[in-house]
Amino acid sequence: MKQVPRATQFIGDISKSYLTHSNLGGEGPDAGSEVMHISGISFFNNESTDLIVTADKSYKANDALENGVSHDFGLINVLSNSTSKFWFEFVDADTRERRNYSKIYLTVYDFDQSYDGTFEEAVASSATAYWLTNKTELLTNVSSENISWRSSEHGTSDDNPKDKQNMTPQQLNRSLTLLFENTGKLDITLGVRVSEGDKVPAYGRTFLFDFRPLLENGTEVRPSGWPVQAPGESGALFHMERAELSRNNLGGSGPDTDGLRGIVFRKAGFFSGYNLNIMASVATGTYEPYKVENNGWWNGWGAISGRCGSELDLRLSFVDSYDGFPLTVPDALLSLMGIGMDDDGGCAASVSLSDFENYSVVDTGLTVSQTKATKTFSKTSARTKDSSQVDVLFKSVKETRATIKWSAGNSGGSEILFKFGNA
Repeated sequence: MKQVPRATQFIGDISKSYLTHSNLGGEGPDAGSEVMHISGISFFNNESTDLIVTADKSYKANDALENGVSHDFGLINVLSNSTSKFWFEFVDADTRERRNYSKIYLTVYDFDQSYDGTFEEAVASSATAYWLTNKTELLTNVSSENISWRSSEHGTSDDNPKDKQNMTPQQLNRSLTLLFENTGKLDITLGVRVSEGDKVPAYGRTFLFDFRPLLENGTEVRPSGWPVQAPGESGALFHMERAELSRNNLGGSGPDTDGLRGIVFRKAGFFSGYNLNIMASVATGTYEPYKVENNGWWNGWGAISGRCGSELDLRLSFVDSYDGFPLTVPDALLSLMGIGMDDDGGCAASVSLSDFENYSVVDTGLTVSQTKATKTFSKTSARTKDSSQVDVLFKSVKETRATIKWSAGNSGGSEILFKFGNA
């Protein structure tokens, strides 16, 4: 997503927020985007900020109904004997653009464990400092790559904090405050671990968190030589071959006739907790199809059928599968096939693109020409459909335009094939 600069320290209050969507890691209970969305976590200068929490693919909950907000705290439930990385991203409530801050404090509460030896653990690699009490119950381990903390004392839900203004000494001693600087997205790994040789219990434990500097008045620790890493992006993971063709009506030409235009490849990827749709539509002008029944799919590739002697201004865009909101992915690799001529030398298909990072020609028969910032990929020999001809890398992309041209010919038309993949 586009990053909106922020110079101030983040000031948030979970007690005034509310849970609008809960499907962290696809564990439910809601359907749709695989995120936990907490609305109204901050309201500053007449701007409302939301929190989007995502998890890596290893995340498992024992009880997904535990995820959300309770009293003054956010909650994440983790299944016993599992560990997952979580990303916390602060976004504009209206535009979903990321908000960056000079300082963000994350406090994790209630590090305790069971009598059977099941313990709670946190690992951080992108924080710049941390705080514990002088009588902390947490065990700390600092390595060259990260720092971890684990519980050491038994506890139950009865001793969980419920009021941030009235914390007991024990609750403070089971808390950890982390500082993240100059960012709008932070990550932390949380796990419920089982001691070696112990039986894995059939339950989970719940981590409590908020974004206030609870222990800031204590002793600040900045481990010497500890390399602070930028928070990792969950990245865009494309799998077009598993997508669903939910609409096939490019330019209103059919074969679907529901009145909605364009081609939609549903759940063609995953990004930052969102199932991602790829949409193909006519940007400007008209579209002259050759065989509309050939539009949509071809062996896991998207297919656009065009008539000889026509031109198409095609828009390719990414949107959230859940609500259709536009998504900006950090990078996307667009592969193309079908560039070239008929066997008789007619109906030559070419593709013109701009605003990309770089490209790699796979088919040595391709010709690359340039007009201003636009590169055109063409071929003066017969086209093939057995492998990618050119791979084009886009950075920070929400949508792109491609001009497809078919020269005059006797065959009637041909198909340009495309696929988005991982860079």
